[in-house]
Amino acid sequence: MALGSKIRLILWLLLLVVAGTGLGLWFSLPGMVERRVPFYAQEAGLKNLTFEVRKIGLFQADLGSVVLGDPRAPALTVATAQVDYSPWDLIHKKIKSVRVAGVQVFASLDGQSLSLRGMDFPVSRNENPDAPSPALPRELPVDLAFLSLDSASLNLDWNGKAYRLPLEAQAVRRDAGVFDCALTIHPRGQAVKCDVMADLPGQNVSVTLKSDTLEAGRFGDLTGRIAGLLVNGGIDIQGKGGLKASGLEPILASLSFGKGEILSSPLKLVSPSDKPLTAQVSFHKNRADVSLENIHIAEPVVLEIPAIQTRIDLTDTGISAKGNFCYAVRAMPNFSVSMENPAQAKVVFSADKSLDGKLDFSIENDPPKQDIVLIHDAAIAYIAQPVWKIRGAGKNPNDFTVDFSLSFPVINVETDSAKARIPGLGVTGNLVLKEGHEPVLNAITEFKDGQAWGINPEFRVSDIRGKMPFTHPARTDRGKMSIGSVSIGGKAIGPVTLDLERKGLLMSLQGSHQDTLIPGLSMEFSGNAGLDDRGDFELHSNFGVKGHQITALDLGKFAKELKGYAFDGLLTVKGFASLEKGKLDTGMEISMRQGKIQAPEYNMEMTGIGLSLLMDDLVAVRSAPRQVFSFESVKLGNMEVTKGKVEFIVESPQSFFVERSSFGWCKGRVYSPAVHLQAGVSDYEFLLFCDRLDFVDLLRQLGAPSAKGSGSLNGIVPIRITNGQFRFDQGHLYSSPGEGGAIRIKGGDDFMGGLAAGTPQQSQLTLAKLALEDYQYEWAKLEINSEGENLLLKLQLDGKPTGPLPLVPDPKTGNFIKVDSPEKGAVFQGIKLNLNIKLPLDLLLKYGIKLKDYF
Repeated sequence: MALGSKIRLILWLLLLVVAGTGLGLWFSLPGMVERRVPFYAQEAGLKNLTFEVRKIGLFQADLGSVVLGDPRAPALTVATAQVDYSPWDLIHKKIKSVRVAGVQVFASLDGQSLSLRGMDFPVSRNENPDAPSPALPRELPVDLAFLSLDSASLNLDWNGKAYRLPLEAQAVRRDAGVFDCALTIHPRGQAVKCDVMADLPGQNVSVTLKSDTLEAGRFGDLTGRIAGLLVNGGIDIQGKGGLKASGLEPILASLSFGKGEILSSPLKLVSPSDKPLTAQVSFHKNRADVSLENIHIAEPVVLEIPAIQTRIDLTDTGISAKGNFCYAVRAMPNFSVSMENPAQAKVVFSADKSLDGKLDFSIENDPPKQDIVLIHDAAIAYIAQPVWKIRGAGKNPNDFTVDFSLSFPVINVETDSAKARIPGLGVTGNLVLKEGHEPVLNAITEFKDGQAWGINPEFRVSDIRGKMPFTHPARTDRGKMSIGSVSIGGKAIGPVTLDLERKGLLMSLQGSHQDTLIPGLSMEFSGNAGLDDRGDFELHSNFGVKGHQITALDLGKFAKELKGYAFDGLLTVKGFASLEKGKLDTGMEISMRQGKIQAPEYNMEMTGIGLSLLMDDLVAVRSAPRQVFSFESVKLGNMEVTKGKVEFIVESPQSFFVERSSFGWCKGRVYSPAVHLQAGVSDYEFLLFCDRLDFVDLLRQLGAPSAKGSGSLNGIVPIRITNGQFRFDQGHLYSSPGEGGAIRIKGGDDFMGGLAAGTPQQSQLTLAKLALEDYQYEWAKLEINSEGENLLLKLQLDGKPTGPLPLVPDPKTGNFIKVDSPEKGAVFQGIKLNLNIKLPLDLLLKYGIKLKDYF
C-alpha cells in the first residue's frame, strides 16, 4: 500500500475515533450531568435535588423539571432553565445568557424565622465574631452577559395561611463586572420595582426602589391578622441606597399613605391626599434618622402631630435614641363638648440600650401657658394644659419599671348660675414588669382644696378633696372623698364624706351628709362608676333620706324673716344621677307628710302640709308637670283657709309655674288660675275666683267676730303683690241672685269701729250700726280694695231690720234721735246700707312675713 494511502487511512481512523468519542460523549453527557450535579448539590447541603436534561449541545443547554426537596412537598421547583453559550465562550468562562422560567419557591414563616419548606441548612460558625463581614467579590466565576427570571413566585406559609408573591428579574452586563439589574415584585397584582447597579471591580452598588400606588385594601387579610385593624388607602414606597468599598452609602427610604384611613377600635387615623401620612428613614454609618409626618387621628379624639423626629445612634456601648414632636388635641367627637382651645404641648423623649440589654427611657411634655377651653351647653371649663412625664429603666423588657405622673395645675368650670375650681389634680404611679410574673401597677389619684359656689340658688362648697389608689393585680382598692363645708343661702348645712371602692374597672361609692341645720338628718349616698362593654365611661348613683321626722325645727335658721316659726314633718328624699353614652340623667323625688308650721307670736299655724315633688333634671332644676303642694288648714290672725292644693312645675332656678291652685275659705271654695313666677320680677297679679263664700264667716274673718246670720257671696278678688306688699284691687263679691240672708253684728266689734264717727252723717252711721244688729237683706255686695296700709271694704246691702229700731226722726233736723227702747222707735220697711270700713291689714294678717323676701 502506498504511503499516501496509509496516511489517509490513519487519518480516517483517527477521525472515526474522534467522531465516535464525540458521539459517545454527546449521548452520555446528559446522563453524566444528571448524575454529577445532584452529587455536588449534596455536598453543598442541598438535599434531594432532581432535574431533567432535556437538551445539551455545543451552543445551548436546556434543563427542566428542577425539584429541590421532597417531590411531594418541594422547597423549590423550576419549570425550565435555558443556557446559551459557545465552545469558545466556555473556554473563556463566558456565558451569553441564562433564562429561567416557572420558578416556585416554598417557604414558611412562624413569626420568628423564615425557612424553605423541608430544608435544613448547615449552620456556619464563625470562630472570630469580630471579623469584618466579607466584601463583594470583584469578579464572578463566570462572565454572564444576560440573566432573566420569569414567571417566578414566592409561596409563603405564614402561621397556617398561604400567601403568594409573584416576581420577575433581569440582569444585563454593562461592562466587565458591571451589571444593571431590575427586580419587580407584584404584591396582589401591583408593582414594586427595584433597580440595582452593581460594579464589582469598583466595589460599588447602588439601589433604587419605587412602587406604584399600592391599594392597601388588597392586603386586608394581612392587616386583619391584627384584631380589629382595617386599612384603606394608597401606599407609595421609595428608597435609595448604595455600597462602596469605603462602606455603606446613606440609605434613604420613605413610605407615603394617602387618601385613606386606618381603623383599630377605638382608634381612627385618617390620611388626606393633601397631607398624607409619611414615614422617612435615612441611614448613614452608625446613625439613623426617622421621621413620621402628618399624623391625623380622628377618633376617639381629633389629634394632630405634624412630625415625630427621631435620631438613633449606634455606639460602642449600645444604641441610643432621642427625638421630639408636638401634638394638638382639637376636638372630642365622642363627647358632647366643643373645644375652643386645643390641648397641646411639645414632647421630648430619649432611650438608651446597652450591650448587656439594660434599657432606660424617658418621655415628657412641655405645655404652653394657655388653658384648654371646653364648652358643654351653658357650661364652660378652663383647664390648664396637663403636665405629664414617663420614665422607665430595667435590665430587659421582661424586668422593667416605669414611673409616671400626670397633673392638671388648675381646673375652672363656669355655668350661668355656678362656678367650681380645683387648684390641682394629679396622678402618680409605677408599673413593674418581671419575667414570669403578672405586671404590677400602683397608681394614686389625688386632689384637694376644691370649691364650688353658685349665685341662684346661692350655695358654696369648699375644701373638696379626694384620694383614690389603683393597683393591679389587686382586685379591690379603697379611697376617700370629702367636702369639708357646704352652705346654702349663707347657711352652713354640714360636711359630706364618701368611701370609694374599686373592683376591677368598676368604682363604687358609699357616703353620707350630716345636716347641721336639721338635727339628726342624714343624707345617704351610694353608686358606682366605670367602663361599659364598649369602653365608655358610665356612672350610676343614688341618694336619699329615709323618712326623717323633723320636730320643732326653727325656720329662722334658714331666713331671719322666719324667726319664731317652727316646722314639724316627715321628710323622704330619693334621688339619682347617671351618665351613659355621654348623656347625664338626674332626678329626685321629695315627699313631705304630716307637716306643720307654727308661729304663736304671730297667731299663725299651717297644718296637714304635704308635698310631692318629682324633679326630672337636677342640673337644669326642672320638675315634672303637676307637682302638688297641699295643706289641711292655714290660720293667719283672724283668717283661716282649709284644704289647699297647689299644682305647679319648676321650670328652672329662675322660673316657677303655678298651673292651678285652690283652697277652702269661709265654707266655700276659692280658685286661682295659672301664674308664672320668675326671678327678678317684683310685680304679680292673682285672680281669686270665689265660689259660695259664707257671708257671715267672711265678715268674721275680716274683723267682725260676733257676726251671725246666713247667706253666701260669689265673685272675683284680684290680688296684686308689688315688691312683696299685698294689695287688693277692685275685688267684687255678690250674693247669688234671688237669694238673700240675715246679718247680726254687734256694734262693739272692731269691725264696726271702722265706720267713721263725728261726721255730718253721724245719725246715718248710728242707723247703720243699729240696723246691722239684726238685718234681713235681699242682696249684698262687698268691694275689697287696698288704701295705703289699710284694707277698705265697701259693703252694700238692700233689706230691712227684722224689727223696730230705737230711733225716731227729729222734726227740726230730719236726723234720727236714739230713744230708750226699740218699742218706742220706728219701723223701717226698707233700708239700703252703703258702708265704708277701713281695717289695718297687719292686724288681720299677723304672720310677720314680708313676701318681698321671696318674690
